[in-house]
Amino acid sequence: MTINSKNVFLIDGLGALASAVLLGFILPAIQNMIGMPTHILYLLGLCASVFMIYSLLCFKFANYKNPTWLRIIMFANLAYCLLS
Repeated sequence: MTINSKNVFLIDGLGALASAVLLGFILPAIQNMIGMPTHILYLLGLCASVFMIYSLLCFKFANYKNPTWLRIIMFANLAYCLLS
C-alpha cells in the first residue's frame, strides 16, 4: 500500500476510531484508576468521533487534487492534541 492522500484519510479515520472507542468506552470504565473526569473523556471521545466521520467521508468522497481536505484534518488534529 502506498501512502497517498486517500490512504492518509483512512489511517487517520481508523486512528480516530480507536481513540473514540478508548475514550468513550474503555477509559470511563476504569476512570477511578486513571483519575480523569468522565465528562472530559466523553468530550474527547466525541471529538475523536467527529474526526473519524470526517476522515472516513473524505476517504470515500474527497477530491484528492485539492489539499484543503487534508489541511482541515491536520489543523483539527493539532487542535485536538493541544486540547488534550
